[in-house]
Amino acid sequence: MEGTSSHEISQEEEVVRSINDSIKTMFDNVPPLLSEYSIYRVQERLRKVNEEAYTPMVVSIGPYHHGKEKYKTMEYQKLRYLYSCLLRDNLVALHECVKLVLGLERSAREFYAETISYTKKEFVKMMLVDGFFIVELIRQYYYPDLRNEFDPIFKNHWIFNAVYRDMLLLENQLPFSVHEGLYTLINDSAAERFRTDRSFLE
Repeated sequence: MEGTSSHEISQEEEVVRSINDSIKTMFDNVPPLLSEYSIYRVQERLRKVNEEAYTPMVVSIGPYHHGKEKYKTMEYQKLRYLYSCLLRDNLVALHECVKLVLGLERSAREFYAETISYTKKEFVKMMLVDGFFIVELIRQYYYPDLRNEFDPIFKNHWIFNAVYRDMLLLENQLPFSVHEGLYTLINDSAAERFRTDRSFLE
């Protein structure tokens, strides 16, 4: 190139190489488009029309609203449900549940349309606590004898309605595989416990 020194050409080539490498790195960080996406964010245009219609009132489920201060009270209730479910007749060990959800961690992330920034440990813990909350809530709904008499969800009708409403929100979901896995694990453990007790009695 006339009037261009070899030093300037070298600098240009370095810029080209740098941009080239940078874009290739960006390609590597783009998540694939998957047909399995099923948990999306509400479009901002819709949210602006009526934000309350798309925002949880009392409980966050999954990563999109996790950790917000307004849901802290219900986080304690989630832990109470997890604790009572694990201790009830010693049906299932906590480490078994952790191993189960850990095995689902990668596929569970792929159900979300957005990249989830939580670490593996944070994500698995959230999935476990939230998953148990849903499973135990459903069990207590159908089996009232499992409830604690001071449980605010069943003691206050408006709280139950708010929780039920929050569970239906688009942004407030877990992959079904998490619910199914935990529910199956609990039921299988209960069935095994029953078989063991029956064998002992016989």
